[in-house]
Amino acid sequence: MFYSEEIFDLYKLMQKQKVVLGDLVQLGEEYVFNFADPDGNYFAVTGK
Repeated sequence: MFYSEEIFDLYKLMQKQKVVLGDLVQLGEEYVFNFADPDGNYFAVTGK
């Protein structure tokens, strides 16, 4: 899992780059989303 202090900006940037993304959801006080690399491997990002 990756961590970003700028999760909203990162999500928007990845959308613009046409990355396959899951929804940005709130879990407690943090947010999380997942994304796929070109090989179809999924990763998660969490942050505030």
